[in-house]
Amino acid sequence: MKRFEREIIDISMPIYEQMLRYPADTPFCRRLDNETAEDNGAVVSTITLSAHLGTHIDAPSHYFAGAAGIDELDAGVFVGRARVVDCRGYGVITAEVLERVWLGEVERLLIKSDNSRLLAGSGEAGQDGAAYIDESAAQLCAERKLRLVGFDYISVDPVGSEKQIAHRVLLGGGMAILEGIDLSAVEPGEYELSCLPVLLRGCEAAPCRAVLIKTKGQSEPGGKQC
Repeated sequence: MKRFEREIIDISMPIYEQMLRYPADTPFCRRLDNETAEDNGAVVSTITLSAHLGTHIDAPSHYFAGAAGIDELDAGVFVGRARVVDCRGYGVITAEVLERVWLGEVERLLIKSDNSRLLAGSGEAGQDGAAYIDESAAQLCAERKLRLVGFDYISVDPVGSEKQIAHRVLLGGGMAILEGIDLSAVEPGEYELSCLPVLLRGCEAAPCRAVLIKTKGQSEPGGKQC
């Protein structure tokens, strides 16, 4: 007889004032409206931040007028089986690179590159040599009809790119994009993913808390292994 244990791996970026962000995105700011919980009071904060700060979901309306926004996407897109593939060592993630590591059918693909080491940076991101997804890889994802593509950086395109080709191909193919995930401690393989975005009506993006769940089976002491 087996019992199952779950390992939960948080792949989210912590949000704080000096965190890494895309150029011109509104940084995080927290203002305390009430600073004490003493004398039956309560601590109350007001926060401001870009919808694209840290770990977040991009919806098709990010680049296509009239397309689905965050609140219009099926919640099932953000919960379910996902595959983490190892693309470390490549500065450009191409279709050829993906085909080397992409085996079998999958609806949610999370791409691990060398970028996770950059996520602890601060301030506006520059031309820091981050890996990115090119048009051929994005087209491959569209052809295989993925529901979600995740990437371990704040953008799937090069920072400062004017054309934003990977965004346009992925979102134009009806996919959601999960950006800003830290896969540095994650081994390639199959997981359950949960990355539900905040339900912001009419918004093109929203922050989310992303976790991977790995189920492990153990034989009960004295039980028969099956």
